[in-house]
Amino acid sequence: MSETKSLVLTIQGRNYKVECEAHQADDLSEAADYLIRNLTILGVKGAGDRAYLSIALSASYDYLRAQSARKADIERIQALSRRIDSCLRREE
Repeated sequence: MSETKSLVLTIQGRNYKVECEAHQADDLSEAADYLIRNLTILGVKGAGDRAYLSIALSASYDYLRAQSARKADIERIQALSRRIDSCLRREE
């Protein structure tokens, strides 16, 4: 069982207490920093639903693109592995 940790994240002047596994704390803090940077880029002062939706949509889009790229990389690696195996079998 993983150790649980409490974090207090301050976003747009509001504190949010979040429970997470200890090994996730740094990544969660980084995600909060990413959100804060994006809110700043958007010039959002009071961060309404529209700003959060925009950032969530952007993050979802980035996630799906990264997932697609990862899948393509795995397929390329598997193809290369098959080619290497084929070459090694011919040498035997």
